[in-house]
Amino acid sequence: MNDSLLVPQSGVIDNGVARSIQQYLDPSKKVYGFGWGNIDAEMVGQVLTPKLDKSTIGSYLDAKGQPEVLDLVVDFVNKRSKHKVSRDQVLLTNGATNGIALLVHYFRNVHDAKTVLAQSPVYDTALNIFRSNGLIIRDVQEKEVERGDSLFAYLIFKLHNPTGQTMRPAEKKKLISEVMSSGRYLVEDDSYGLLDDDEIDLVNDPHYIYVGSFSKYIFPGLRMGFIIADPRVVTDLAIRQKYLTAHPNIISQMTLAEYLRTNQIDTSLAGKRKILAEKRTEFDRGLEGTALSQYLRSSGGFYYWFELPAYANERALFEDLLRSGVITIPGQIYFFNNPCPSLRVSVSQIAKKDIVPGIGIIDEVLRRHV
Repeated sequence: MNDSLLVPQSGVIDNGVARSIQQYLDPSKKVYGFGWGNIDAEMVGQVLTPKLDKSTIGSYLDAKGQPEVLDLVVDFVNKRSKHKVSRDQVLLTNGATNGIALLVHYFRNVHDAKTVLAQSPVYDTALNIFRSNGLIIRDVQEKEVERGDSLFAYLIFKLHNPTGQTMRPAEKKKLISEVMSSGRYLVEDDSYGLLDDDEIDLVNDPHYIYVGSFSKYIFPGLRMGFIIADPRVVTDLAIRQKYLTAHPNIISQMTLAEYLRTNQIDTSLAGKRKILAEKRTEFDRGLEGTALSQYLRSSGGFYYWFELPAYANERALFEDLLRSGVITIPGQIYFFNNPCPSLRVSVSQIAKKDIVPGIGIIDEVLRRHV
C-alpha cells in the first residue's frame, strides 16, 4: 500500500486516522463529516431517561445483566427470530465491541485459539482486538480454510462494516456450512442488521454465537450490546465478564429497559430507517454523473465503499480531502489480506443538506488523484 497510514504498536495497529484528521483538517473550512459511524441529532431522535433506583445503582449486580432487562431483550429477539431463545442464552455487554473482546478473550484463554477466520476487509476494531490477543487472522474465503486449523470465524452477513454489503441467502448458507462443518464456532456480528429489516436470522446450532447491539438502534453512547450463545458458553462468558468489567453498565441497562418496555425501540428503529433512506437517496442523487460513481463497489446502511485504481495513493487522497474540509475513512485500515486503495464513506452523521455539496468536493479532489 502506498505511503501506509498503519503504524504497528505493541501488537495493535494505530491506524493514524484520528491523528491525520487533527493534523490535516482545515478548521477554517466547513466540515463535511462522511467519516465515522456516528449518528446526527436527527437520527438520535427522542431520548428516554431511566428512573434510577438508588439501591440498584449503588450495587454491583449480575455479570450477565439484570434479569428483568434480559427478559426484555429475549422478548425483543423472539419477536424478530424464527429460532426462539431463552434467558440462559443471553448475556448483556457494554456494546458489541466489548462483546467481541470478551469472546476473543474466551477463545484464547479457554480454548487456546491461535487463529481466527474473517472477511477482508472487515471492521477495524475487531481486527485490532484479534491482533492485541496475538491471533493469526486468515481470510475465510481462502481454500486453506478447509484444513480446519482455526477454532472460530468472525463474520458480518448484513450491512457489513465497512462495505455495506448484505450477503445473498444462498452464499450465506454455503459459508455457514463451510465454517461450521468441522466443529468451528461461528461468531456473527449483526450490529447494523435491523437498520435493513426487522429480522434476526439466528442459526440453531450450539457452535453459533450472535453478537448484537442497541447502540446503532438507539444511540452510540448507550454502549449496550448482547450475545446469544449456548447456555454453557454464556455461563463461561459471564464468569469472565465479572472479572473484566464487573457487569454491563447499570444506567445503560435501565435506559435500554425503558426503550424496550415502552416499545420506543420500534419507534427509534423506524425513525432511523426513514432518515437513513432519505440520506441514501440524496447521496445516490449527488453521485450521478460524477467520476466518483465509477468506483462505487457496494453500499448499504450507513456506508458506501469505493475501490480506487491500483495506482492511487490512498493516503495522499485522504489528506487532500481533509484539507478540503471532507472527512472520509481510508480503506486500508480494514484489510488484513489483499488490500486495495479504497474509501469508506458514511452518511449517518452528515446533515442531508450537506451530502450533495460534500460529494462534489470529494469528486473534485478525486479527479486530481486518479
